[in-house]
Amino acid sequence: MCEFGFEVSYDETNDIDSCVVSTDPDLCQAEPMYYDYDTQTCYDCIQNCEHCSDNLSCDLCVDGFSLQIDGNGNLFCGQQLCPEVDMYMDATGTCQYCMLDCAICADGETCQTCHFGYELAFDETTGMSYCAEE
Repeated sequence: MCEFGFEVSYDETNDIDSCVVSTDPDLCQAEPMYYDYDTQTCYDCIQNCEHCSDNLSCDLCVDGFSLQIDGNGNLFCGQQLCPEVDMYMDATGTCQYCMLDCAICADGETCQTCHFGYELAFDETTGMSYCAEE
């Protein structure tokens, strides 16, 4: 009997059974694995990822971890959560405050929601969003 995500493979030369990674895409979905259709093989998701579709990103993290973006734009599961909603995590994993009057931001240059009394605006010259008084 093999572990979940693996299947028995018979080696005729040595007359033994061994466990190999499953080629059944349905088996990959129950564990933190994904199915690569090109190689017809199951592979592990990245560390602390509960569900993924490839080896470069994660769709859902395990409890206690949150989705974060690395320098290449791939999602990963990082343990550190910023203590306040008006903070974001930079590329080094350090929590930084959003720009002035911004309540929720994706990074230091992209505000998504402004504090009460301010509205989201866009500076076409710099290409940055910011919060302007209403």
